[in-house]
Amino acid sequence: MKELKCPKCGGTFTVDEADYASLLSQVRNHEFEAELMRRVRDMEQTQAAKQEVDKAKREQQFAQQIATMQQQVLTMQSQLQQAEQQKQIAVTCATMSPMFLLGTVGRWLSSPVAAVCVTVAVLAGGCLAG
Repeated sequence: MKELKCPKCGGTFTVDEADYASLLSQVRNHEFEAELMRRVRDMEQTQAAKQEVDKAKREQQFAQQIATMQQQVLTMQSQLQQAEQQKQIAVTCATMSPMFLLGTVGRWLSSPVAAVCVTVAVLAGGCLAG
């Protein structure tokens, strides 16, 4: 027989071994469940914090990738613009060649396009020769 003291009224009472074991088991189960719930909560909080960090890292990586791609687009646009300018110079050079052949050399050579066309022709292997 065990003697227990009531936490509310302060009175004592006697219980046999079976009742004592049952009460002790209930208290242990309650404390175990409370501890288990506390650990589950802690693990959930830790996991949520880890997911937030991972999300922030992914967002930063995506932002870097976007910035890199935007820079590549700008580079390609610049290259396209340069190619268009070179094409336009080549077309101008090709259309000016008949004037050269018709004897309008003086007027054509005094134009600002002439210097560019001559340079392009020399570099391109002489588009003015034909």
